[in-house]
Amino acid sequence: MQKDRERVGGEVLKLYGIWQTEAWKPEAVAAGEAIPANDFGNIEAKLINPGLVHLRRPGPLAKLCKKMGLPYVPCLVDFDPVTGYPNISGIVVHSSSSDLVLDAFDEWKANEADKYEAGICDKWRGLVGKLMIGERLKRDWGDLEKGEKEEEKEREGRKKREEREEGKGKRKK
Repeated sequence: MQKDRERVGGEVLKLYGIWQTEAWKPEAVAAGEAIPANDFGNIEAKLINPGLVHLRRPGPLAKLCKKMGLPYVPCLVDFDPVTGYPNISGIVVHSSSSDLVLDAFDEWKANEADKYEAGICDKWRGLVGKLMIGERLKRDWGDLEKGEKEEEKEREGRKKREEREEGKGKRKK
């Protein structure tokens, strides 16, 4: 029955206009224009307009754009199949400002690496300082573990001497 309605005289009936067959193309966004966003304040990755670029980098891209005063919108990549929550990854910026954002990101990353190395150096400095204090205490006050062992050896040596002296004294009598 359904197929009978779609065909008239053996030909497929076209129930749509030619303007409905063209694929939808989003409008281009110029550098000064606002970035289009949905009701939730983000843009879908599949619907990014020409003139915009999706930047995916681990780190604070949004914070960097905010500091520089550049317009940006979070990018909705897909939805989690289990929970149904949206997966937002990266940001969308104007293609003219993408190089500026990436340069700022590289600078931020280098700064973070310097901070990390400085933290490692501080930890090593602290460790070496503690080891030096330990060595100075051993030098000034002696090694307590070594001192106890030497005292124990001296006690054993005294006992042996006393036993020998007692043994010599018994023989003379």
